[in-house]
Amino acid sequence: MSLTLIGKSADEAVKARRESAGRNVIASFEALPDRRLLCFFDDEDWPLLRGRGMAANRGAHFHSPRWASTPYYVRGHAVPDGRPAFEELIYLHGTTCSNDVSLTMTFAHEMQHFVQHSSARLLWAANTLAYAMLRNLEPDDFAALGLRACDIPFECEARIVAKRVAEKLFGQDFVRRHIEAKAAEHVTEQDATDWNCIRDLSSSTRYDLASETRRFFPKLHRHNSELEKALRALQLDDEAFRQIDLAVLLSGEG
Repeated sequence: MSLTLIGKSADEAVKARRESAGRNVIASFEALPDRRLLCFFDDEDWPLLRGRGMAANRGAHFHSPRWASTPYYVRGHAVPDGRPAFEELIYLHGTTCSNDVSLTMTFAHEMQHFVQHSSARLLWAANTLAYAMLRNLEPDDFAALGLRACDIPFECEARIVAKRVAEKLFGQDFVRRHIEAKAAEHVTEQDATDWNCIRDLSSSTRYDLASETRRFFPKLHRHNSELEKALRALQLDDEAFRQIDLAVLLSGEG
């Protein structure tokens, strides 16, 4: 794997500390996909990489980065001679990187999405479909499902991994206090719900993404038409979505 980790800061000591924290996260993963990955820790926030309605977003994994939407200083590393030097991007906002635990948890979360995308591609695609559909539901329709974003299986797994890595590096008590503080200072109500979800997850859980995905999809059966619409849009950009059999997923057998 070709992984490049860059921390942006005018303060060399801060840059070194953040990059060291990132390397500690990487070392927590036993095996990583053989992909050209750029991991960029910003010292400011870049709104274009947050996404619509995602004020609480702290970072993201982009499997097919649109480099034109990234900050010019990211593009300078990613497209040095007009041709992309990387296949994938993990980007963390500056506010995320200002706290070592936030950096660690967010980076570990996005690293797990990176692993999912390469190592469990069809499961990643199915979960991405659910995520995309649920994000576009009307608030009342979403509430009626009784679901949270962290209930989507690939999001739940990423949160478990993030908590496990942070507890390994900082200790359970320190991480618990961090989670409680974040829930109290939440950016949005959904953000508070998410932190409460993370608080209640056990980091020792051995999560079976395949079986949890099979159990999850039947909960979405009443929104079959919305799933079909989201799937058609996603199929335009990625072959993995063209292999999805929605009927099988909704039956709980996929």
